[in-house]
Order: sequence, then C-alpha cells, then structure tokens
Amino acid sequence: MEMFTTKVYERAIRKMITPESRKEMEATVATDPTAGSVISGTGGIRKIRWAGSGRGKRGGIRTIYFYHAGPQSIYLLTAYAKSAQEDLSPSDKKAWTKLVTAIKKEEQ
Repeated sequence: MEMFTTKVYERAIRKMITPESRKEMEATVATDPTAGSVISGTGGIRKIRWAGSGRGKRGGIRTIYFYHAGPQSIYLLTAYAKSAQEDLSPSDKKAWTKLVTAIKKEEQ
C-alpha cells in the first residue's frame, strides 16, 4: 500500500498531533483504508476521526483522505480540528473532488 500526502495535510497535521499519534493514525488508515466515512458527492473521499491532543475522537481531528483501491494507494489530503471546522466547505469538496478525479484518470 502506497501512501501519499499533500502539503496542506503536512502543514495541518504537524500542528495538531504528536508524531507518534500521527504514525498510529496513518497506520490505522493503511491497515483499514475503508474505515473512514465516505463524504457524499466527492468521488470517494473519506473522513476519519482521530483523538487530538488531550481530546477524544468527538472533539479531536478529522483527516480527509482518498483510497484508490485499484492501485492500492492512499492520498492524505487535509486535516482539521473539529473545533475549528465542522465539515468540508462546498468549495473544499469541489477542489478535492477535482484532485481525486485527476488521480483516478492518472492511475487507470
């Protein structure tokens, strides 16, 4: 299983969780890439909840990723604290969906 990250994800995740917690979260996604809830209207983008620093899953962070089953690839797109943002905005969904569409075309 290959895992790729975006610059947006890298910047966001460093601020929210420890390197150890990040490794654990990424290993969880790699072990079960379908664990996250599919975000409707995005072409298969998923959201997984993870406990942030001193918070449980409900008040923790959300990692947004795309699992491309064909080539067995995971793309970690972005992450955010639930306290800062409830869900992806419509414009975020549109932008990430464009990227996912390009990934699917590229990896056919």
